[in-house]
Amino acid sequence: MADQPRRKSSERGRESALDPAPPANKRRRISLACNACRVRKSRCDGQRPACSSCMSLGFDCQYEPNESATNVIVRKGYVSDLEQRMPSARAAPRASETHATGLEEPQDEDAPTNGMAMTFVEEQSSAFFGESSNINFTRLLLQSIAAVHQASTAVKPALYKDAALGESIIAGSISQSQPFHPTAASSTHPDAGPTILPSVEEMDSLLDIYFDTAGAVFPFIHEEGMRRTYTECRLNGFTRARRTWLGTLNMIFAMASSFDRDRVASAKKRFERSNIFYKRALGLCGDLSKRVISLEMVHYLLLVVIHCQGTQRSVQAWNNHGLAIRSAIALGLHSHSTRRAVDPVNEEYGRRTWVVIYCLDKVLSVAFGRPASIPEEQMIGRDKISGLSPHALSGPPQQHRFTG
Repeated sequence: MADQPRRKSSERGRESALDPAPPANKRRRISLACNACRVRKSRCDGQRPACSSCMSLGFDCQYEPNESATNVIVRKGYVSDLEQRMPSARAAPRASETHATGLEEPQDEDAPTNGMAMTFVEEQSSAFFGESSNINFTRLLLQSIAAVHQASTAVKPALYKDAALGESIIAGSISQSQPFHPTAASSTHPDAGPTILPSVEEMDSLLDIYFDTAGAVFPFIHEEGMRRTYTECRLNGFTRARRTWLGTLNMIFAMASSFDRDRVASAKKRFERSNIFYKRALGLCGDLSKRVISLEMVHYLLLVVIHCQGTQRSVQAWNNHGLAIRSAIALGLHSHSTRRAVDPVNEEYGRRTWVVIYCLDKVLSVAFGRPASIPEEQMIGRDKISGLSPHALSGPPQQHRFTG
């Protein structure tokens, strides 16, 4: 009988051990502890603007997340709240801007894929500048100054650095190796996408400026055909356009912005505005120009070469000029018999395009002191190149691929 109470008490203790204990008061977990509590490795209650521990000790309480913080607590429903707020957070297009949609993409059989997460370091550019280049003239000038002041030992190491030094001497404050980030723009944000266009009034003005300035000096783009395509795209709200044509249009705007002194008086502001259109054109056709060959793409490349040569981007001008030459030869623009196989308007503008390429080849060869890329026999015995009037022919050029 004495064992029975003992057995009941033991069973009662076993049952109490199996029953779940009432929840204890757990310490509230905070997402971020203050700096003082993290340094002292003490418990922080996360109160703002100052935790109770810092207030009691008289410390300056600051909350700064460290780079290795990975224990950030996200409350329940935070992601769903963000998803509901996303549509309203998206910035609506400005009333003065136009978005080009429905771009006609050329077929890409070598679509690149990159699933690697990698950070690239800055590339250093170096190039050869020959005797006729302004870089070489600057070197000779510095050598002469060093000889006069008898300080050749101090100046000479700086004379034979790579092209980045030479470019900085000629270009002033514009650096080759540093990407340019415009700080202001007259009509659009510099980070806007490549399919955003300015207002219709501004586009009309820039087209007029281009064909009155650069388009008159380098008349390889058929003005009537360009304006006709522009009018068609404007009427359909830019819902359907060729990517190469839109890239060429942005390059036209980039060059025209440099001459738009009536709208923008400051040269710095004109450069920033021009650079926005240049970046958009690169976003549209920068990679495409290496995979697609067409007369329109050659025109885009020529505009890039002319623009880069006028903005101290010698490396980009030289490389894109070489790409323009190879694309033009692939189209057969160097062949007089090939051009005769097309209609007169395309034949004339194919000839003009090749003449501009040849003239730019000579100009860049002298400017950089490097051998010319186009041999002389490609122009010997040709028609005279004096007839480059922008209004020599009328009628829209047909979309045609030159074949060799």
